Amino acid sequence: LESLFERLINGPLHVKISVLLAISSTAECAEKDFRRFYGTAMPILKQLFQSVQSTSKELSLLRLRCLDCMSIILTAVGPKVYGQDD
Repeated sequence: LESLFERLINGPLHVKISVLLAISSTAECAEKDFRRFYGTAMPILKQLFQSVQSTSKELSLLRLRCLDCMSIILTAVGPKVYGQDD
């Protein structure tokens, strides 16, 4: 997953969208085992979501995928983990 997080930060748009889908799938399959990656994943996803302000179709898709990914991760790790966020 570390490699995916790196690509999410530095990759081109089409790669970022694919990486978000891969992270979402991983979190969905791993469920509570994804907790160990929560502290790394969520700050990156939050920053990405907040940084995308354009209304272009491609950037809107990136923002949507990012929000979807965060939702899947939150469901996977449960409220005991995300309830501790600032």
